[in-house]
Amino acid sequence: MQENERLVALALTVALGPFGGHRLYLGTGPKVPIIYTLTLGGGFGVLPVIDLFHILLKKDLEPYRNNRNIFMWTPPNADEVTPP
Repeated sequence: MQENERLVALALTVALGPFGGHRLYLGTGPKVPIIYTLTLGGGFGVLPVIDLFHILLKKDLEPYRNNRNIFMWTPPNADEVTPP
């Protein structure tokens, strides 16, 4: 199942990366694909290329599921940083 999910995510990144299709598949909210679409993939395709390498090379896709951050490689709760 994990490899099937990875292959689908990779295919969606290649086909619909600038529109955030792979992010919808991995469970993000609608905010992220809208931002991907408005910026054409975060600066003309930069974010989907980075996402592609992360999906391809990382062993576990769990950190990317339901991750609402624009940069999916940051931890899901990175915006909830508290001072030391």
